[in-house]
Amino acid sequence: MVSLLRRLRGLLPGGAGAGPPDAVPATELTWLAAPARTAAMACPNCGAIAAKLPVLGVAFTLPGEAARRDRLLRCADCTCLFYEDRRLPDYAADHLRQPGRVSFYLQQGAGVGLLAGVLAQVAAPPGAAYVEVGCGFGLALDFAVWGRGWVGLGIDPGGLAAIGSARLGLPIEPRYLGSDEPALSARFDVAMSAETIEHVASPPAFLRVLRGIVRPGGVLVLTTPDAAALRAETASGALVALLSPGYHMVFQTAESLCGALRAAGFPEVVVRADGYGLVAHASDRPFRLETDPARLGAAYLDYLERRVAEFAPGDDLQLGFAARLLQECVNRGQTARAGAAYAALRAACLGRFGLDLDRDDPLPEEALRCDLERLTRIMPLALGGILHADAIRRLADGTPRAALEARFLRAAEAADVLRAALRRLGTDDAMSEEIAWAARAEALLCAASGPAEGIADRLLALAEPPRGGAARRAAILARAVVVLVNAGRYAPAREVAAVAGLQDEAAACDRDALFCLAVLDVRGDDPAAWPRGARRFARVRVRAAEDAPGLFWAALRGEAMALERLGQHGAVAALLAGAAARADVPADLMARAADLAVPATPPQ
Repeated sequence: MVSLLRRLRGLLPGGAGAGPPDAVPATELTWLAAPARTAAMACPNCGAIAAKLPVLGVAFTLPGEAARRDRLLRCADCTCLFYEDRRLPDYAADHLRQPGRVSFYLQQGAGVGLLAGVLAQVAAPPGAAYVEVGCGFGLALDFAVWGRGWVGLGIDPGGLAAIGSARLGLPIEPRYLGSDEPALSARFDVAMSAETIEHVASPPAFLRVLRGIVRPGGVLVLTTPDAAALRAETASGALVALLSPGYHMVFQTAESLCGALRAAGFPEVVVRADGYGLVAHASDRPFRLETDPARLGAAYLDYLERRVAEFAPGDDLQLGFAARLLQECVNRGQTARAGAAYAALRAACLGRFGLDLDRDDPLPEEALRCDLERLTRIMPLALGGILHADAIRRLADGTPRAALEARFLRAAEAADVLRAALRRLGTDDAMSEEIAWAARAEALLCAASGPAEGIADRLLALAEPPRGGAARRAAILARAVVVLVNAGRYAPAREVAAVAGLQDEAAACDRDALFCLAVLDVRGDDPAAWPRGARRFARVRVRAAEDAPGLFWAALRGEAMALERLGQHGAVAALLAGAAARADVPADLMARAADLAVPATPPQ
């Protein structure tokens, strides 16, 4: 058995982002290698009565309660996972009025982009009736109302929902969904339940009630943790947030969720994995989902821009909307729009914190050791994501990499500071964990573009990322080889390529990395590497023939140089003769091809 210590992330109770509310001791997870099966019991998801396989032991403590132990069991019939002990907590208890926790949720913690994306897929017109069960603060409900023009209603018993209703001006009924809802029967065109079904002890009963409130032809939207992500390899910032012992009850796989939805009366079901979660759309009739990324993105960006302008600069909601807008614009390559979002954030941070985002100074010493509530007075809690996104924007706008190393490092530091404050509450944050790794990787690429000493050792010391594993780390090292070769730093580039396994011709590389590896082969003094360089240049030439003429001709020149170094002059002549047939052949290569095509003058 492998014992792992994890800490609970401070997710908020009541719907989207629900989870344990207060600081708790560390949670201990024990992965069970060869456990005995349980006695026969009913699966809470499919009802199958059979022995279940324990896969994980959990020791944890909820606020105000004694320490508990539980086991996660697997149902062989429907494939779901569920806790053996499924007693329900009181979500109506007021645990989360602390400013630090609410600020974190609004500025970064809430998964607004995912929820907006799945709602944007639904083909319902403005004016459609929408209900969200377990809406939490109400950010997805807010998108439904302001981003889609739907007439919305929320249902949630938690204190966070009361705060959100007041702050956003949304109708949220402070109650649980009943076992029967006759007043809501067949009333809604779209029903949403985000990160909620895992909190109920009986998913079938919950889904039957949801089925009853959706009109014929209406669509139910669900998001929930993916049981496939519950494994020891999952990043520490995410694993216990997914497990949330004492709060989460039943974990769906794509297969088990499809089965549960169909059993509840939704014959038309679409389920897909998204990161650590599942997204489901279901109806009693065939339906169409919007899948065009441009249209989906446009609806979300327009919504964010509108909401940024409607809250006071420096307000938690304004900071959260603006940070998400910046990150989304950068992800979609809309750098001008991203610049406007950054400008709004810079002004807000100057006003609230006296913090100039344009300066890359280290954070104050106090930030490194203070609690979350105090941190909300020192910096925006999404500072790591803001600086990382802005540095990527500046790269896209042409800022030299060497000028951005300090900015990426500050982004990583800010993400670390937030995680440290959360850990003092017994919590963690997967997004900050990801930002810290990505920003440090980018900072290394910035260092590689300059004269930094020991850069090969620094690159090779890069840890594996929270997600993506060895393949993602290898991709960063391949990018580093490109940066080093472009900077003329061949020695460290060769060292990184060799140690990282990139010199294996079977290694997966994009064409830029493959081109740079070919340069290292052909410009080196080892004749044994020249044939490999010629083959690599040929592969790049073939890949670039249709859409990258500059790279095509550079690869062809490199291939010709490699063949010449190998003394294969006939192959060079054939290569250039074939290239001369292209309409865009450079003049010097056309002339060289002509020279090689003229037979040598025989001796007199």
